[in-house]
Amino acid sequence: MTIDLSGKDIILIDVTILSGLLILLTISSFSPAEFPNRSIFISITVPIVAVFAFSAIEVLENKIERAMKLSKGGFAMIMGFMMFLAVVNIINVIAPDFWHKTPVVGKIVSNRNNNQG
Repeated sequence: MTIDLSGKDIILIDVTILSGLLILLTISSFSPAEFPNRSIFISITVPIVAVFAFSAIEVLENKIERAMKLSKGGFAMIMGFMMFLAVVNIINVIAPDFWHKTPVVGKIVSNRNNNQG
């Protein structure tokens, strides 16, 4: 079964997702405890935003099939990102010192300066 989406529908989906991701980025900037290293968070989110933006551009160029594929890819990226966040948060709850066994990983997931102890 295929669903026939118009260009308007795809742009509406893209804009909704883009708005949600940008709000998520804004909210996350207020609470370093939720995802301590914002640069990693932003580095993962920016390509997702780009995929949905390119999807909207494809609709404007009347390339609906390509726009649908990009939107599907964007949703797959969001699901992967959410699973990544879930794993990081579960490990932070179960074993907070887990990340600090490897200096590079500890720096990525922590907002603590390793020189301060």
